[in-house]
Amino acid sequence: MIRSNPSDETCMLCGSKTISRFSAGPLDYCLDKSFSINQCLGCGLGKTKEVKSEDLNMVYEDGAYDPKENLSHKLLRPMLNFVESFKLAYLHQTQEKEGALLEIGTGKGNFLKIALDSGYDAVGIEPSTRSYNIAKAKLGDRVFHCTLEQVTNNSQLNKEYDHIFLWHVFEHLNDPEGAVSIMKALLKPTGTLIIAIPNFSSNQARIGGKNWYHLDPPRHLSHFTPESIKLLLDRNGLRIKCIYFDSFFQNFLGEIITIGNLVLPHKNILLNFLRRNKFYFIKKSLRSRILNLIAFILLTSILIIPVLLLTWANQAMGKSGTMIVVSEGKTK
Repeated sequence: MIRSNPSDETCMLCGSKTISRFSAGPLDYCLDKSFSINQCLGCGLGKTKEVKSEDLNMVYEDGAYDPKENLSHKLLRPMLNFVESFKLAYLHQTQEKEGALLEIGTGKGNFLKIALDSGYDAVGIEPSTRSYNIAKAKLGDRVFHCTLEQVTNNSQLNKEYDHIFLWHVFEHLNDPEGAVSIMKALLKPTGTLIIAIPNFSSNQARIGGKNWYHLDPPRHLSHFTPESIKLLLDRNGLRIKCIYFDSFFQNFLGEIITIGNLVLPHKNILLNFLRRNKFYFIKKSLRSRILNLIAFILLTSILIIPVLLLTWANQAMGKSGTMIVVSEGKTK
């Protein structure tokens, strides 16, 4: 249900009125705090409001993001690397099959390693200290501990790229328009910008609300619709070649976890278990954790076929939980 808010603002993209949709907190239990999720009535852009720097420090450096590769990651690594390799398909859609690539928000460096092994002259930046340390151990001087704003001050990074790649990073940025301006300056005239982001106009988002897996406040500061990302890129001199809604793993994961979040009292159960999330373990009793995990497994086993069909249907309609936006510099 959409409600009016006395502190309504105007959208930074289209100037339309924004309203408060609901309040939501992180589903990994690392903060006992909710944030207002506002949405523009024009282009649909969503914003997480009233986020403080200490909130971000908590969720990134002290929160439930994995500080290292734990046993579950090691066991799942072959499958996760297989999923990572599918990201190359969006690079291969462009004319330049290899060339210089900048990954913004490289995380633990898994995709960057695959890109290097596939022939790309790839480098990555990662502002999170603990993620950077993991990536650095894998990739050495191919990873830089800095923000996007600091790239232009680094002589090794400040050059033109054939590809700039952001996989579920753009929604984390405090100033998306400023980021687009920087990235456009770093792209070759024929270069491509590839951005994977959650889809705020998806059926997942509409039904899930504050329980939507891909909402993730306060880490996710902006919540884009196809219309709002088109508007942002267009007004900054980039032309969208295509928006893909076919990131099946992300979409299916979002469907099944969102359904679990709506039905069960514990949230993001599977991920909180696999990550051995200390906040979840502290705040929920062993008995309740086990009961909720069993319930989630039973729910998934019952719904797996319908949810698979739902994921395919939402992708076909352009209403999937995530989207991949491929753009290039405008041609005259």
